[in-house]
Amino acid sequence: ITKIINGEINCQLTTVSVGVETSSSIEKVIWNNLNFNTLIANVSKKGSYTGSLTAFNGCKTNFTVNVTENIKKPIITVIGDTIDCQRSKIDLILTTSDSLKSVVWFGPNQQVLNGKKVKITQAGKYMVTATGINGCVTIDSVIIEDKKVFPFVALQDTFLMPCNGDSVR
Repeated sequence: ITKIINGEINCQLTTVSVGVETSSSIEKVIWNNLNFNTLIANVSKKGSYTGSLTAFNGCKTNFTVNVTENIKKPIITVIGDTIDCQRSKIDLILTTSDSLKSVVWFGPNQQVLNGKKVKITQAGKYMVTATGINGCVTIDSVIIEDKKVFPFVALQDTFLMPCNGDSVR
């Protein structure tokens, strides 16, 4: 055996090819508990897989390949603020200690933004999709409120003019 080929199952790759490479001519390949007779087997469950190789000269060797599983979704925290008269642009921030492949935000009016930190100017619900390097996805959301309070000015819509012809001052 010149090489053992192990594998990892994750959210993106649910079946992996594992097996052995050899520089010898092989007469027989037996996988224990698998219905394969080739040097490479496709498996979809984690665990150790064993088998044996028999060369044409009758020499026999055993092998073990391992399949691990990484289906942990990213753990994320989403941070947002409130839009008001002093902050018309705010940051939406995604924090995580996990390695991510992508971060995509979906906001009001079909807005799509990319990255862990994005600037927004519009209130509403923002959903974020964080994809880990293993292909596993976590979705979260935050609601951004608009707390702009403008001063109210009331003007009468009718003015009465004095009857003596004086002007309004």
